[in-house]
Amino acid sequence: MSESTRGRSRRVLIVDDSPDIHALFRKMLLPESAVDPQLESLEAELFGPKTVAPESTPAVDVRLDSALQGEEAIEKVKAARDDPYFLAFVDVRMPPGIDGIATVRRLWPVAPDLYTVICTAYSDYSWEAISRELGHSPNLLILRKPFESIEVRQIVSTVARMYDALAAMRDNLEQLQRAMAELEGAALAGRARTAAACAHAADAVLFVGPDGRLLDAHARHEALAALRSAAKGARAEDLLPGLGPPRAGARLAARAGPGGAPVEVTAHPLDGPQGAPEGLMLLCHVTTP
Repeated sequence: MSESTRGRSRRVLIVDDSPDIHALFRKMLLPESAVDPQLESLEAELFGPKTVAPESTPAVDVRLDSALQGEEAIEKVKAARDDPYFLAFVDVRMPPGIDGIATVRRLWPVAPDLYTVICTAYSDYSWEAISRELGHSPNLLILRKPFESIEVRQIVSTVARMYDALAAMRDNLEQLQRAMAELEGAALAGRARTAAACAHAADAVLFVGPDGRLLDAHARHEALAALRSAAKGARAEDLLPGLGPPRAGARLAARAGPGGAPVEVTAHPLDGPQGAPEGLMLLCHVTTP
């Protein structure tokens, strides 16, 4: 659920070739719908006698749309990208067009987050046959005919909560990714400022992570020029032969590459933007020209 659709009532798509079925779903899910005696009779015939009054099950705020054929449903879902459906009830038999199984198979690539309820009698498709056709998707529910109003309303209520929880998790993940990107940018900027401040006192400044691998490098002495193009993630010991594992407060001896000039290295703790340990800053001094 995107920010643009948050706060709107949830959209439900009813896919069935019978207009009477659409009217029944409206009666079950929209309590303000006028009671039609003919629909009451049809409801009893299709879904069995009522066991709980509709008013006893709280309604979810939904907007219902109808499609009489599978192809129509697919087009409606495609057109609803900016205000998507969260749930579709799809009948299995919808002559003369494609059946409900084929409809769902084509709906999911268009709307991967769409929860789908297949409405079927056992004689249409068995659970095994449906699984072979559609796989074991967490977005698939089966509603056997005849069913009751309370079953439909419970499905809508439960799936709405699942859909909202998934949307909240995705929002939280996006916020976390943005925060991590901001922290990484702040860390890069901080290292650049530190390197600039230390440039006058060191021939090169290396930043390494807790694992001793290179995060960033700045070199002004030509003997250490190779550090400027060193690959991120390279081990500090490989860049400065003889260095040994660096640790905070250590003063180490190394060389500027194989057979290169001697280099004195001092290691200083490096803190991240929030004060958490990030690794080490290595100040390098070439001891001979």
